[in-house]
Amino acid sequence: MLEVKQRSLKKGLIVLISQLSQLSPESLPEECQSAISAYWPGAVTILLPALPSLPSILTGGLSTIAVRFPSCPYMLEYLETHGGPLCSTSLNISGEPPAIAMEQIPKGVPALTLPTPLSGSVSRIFNPVANSWLR
Repeated sequence: MLEVKQRSLKKGLIVLISQLSQLSPESLPEECQSAISAYWPGAVTILLPALPSLPSILTGGLSTIAVRFPSCPYMLEYLETHGGPLCSTSLNISGEPPAIAMEQIPKGVPALTLPTPLSGSVSRIFNPVANSWLR
């Protein structure tokens, strides 16, 4: 997936969850718990402290991990059906505009098939510890 998307290993991946219990949110710092309450489920990826045992391919070698609890019914159903959590990235080649229709997804990038184009905006990324938006 990373090779097809031309994505640097230093960027890490997004982990999609379908239930808060997949995180143990009570063990997170207060600012992370507040961000989770404010933005999930939804289109906000939150940078959370990474356990040292997580592989660097997930974290990009950083001390954080990007996690999103989506609100899209089809994605939640997929995650529940396939036992989520699931590693993910955007559907575009790194640095290119986001793909919003199936024909814009680069060949070889695994994606769910949707009956209609994607809608909405690109997901946002929030670092609650630094209280800053990365995107």
